Amino acid sequence: GGEAVETKFYASGGRYEGPLCPVTAQPHGSFGVFFYPIGHRYEGPWCKGQKEGERGTFFFAKGARYVGGWKANERHGLGVQFAAAGRKGLDAVDRFHVAAPRLRLGLRVELSTPARLVPLLEWCRALVAGDT
Repeated sequence: GGEAVETKFYASGGRYEGPLCPVTAQPHGSFGVFFYPIGHRYEGPWCKGQKEGERGTFFFAKGARYVGGWKANERHGLGVQFAAAGRKGLDAVDRFHVAAPRLRLGLRVELSTPARLVPLLEWCRALVAGDT
């Protein structure tokens, strides 16, 4: 059987829909959705009440979105930020992210890409192919 989907409301005005830890009643499971009162939305894995996993998607209220890794509610590992609607595929990529707990590096997409970024670009192409 799959994980039970439950709804939790927050004093901030936010709302979570997905599996909850039976002990703590915090978001916990392979997929849950959090709706922010200002219009953002996160869809993806949760661990002990925090966004955590290899692939979660954060949808910004104005249309951009980030797809990638999360750890302890922060972007972590590989990720791609897409521009707001109107552009497709790699043209829609605003920024590649390679993030660690104390390092946040946003790499602007340039016409000539340094060789060291080729593996990241290949990962991005695969992600874009399956995501758009």
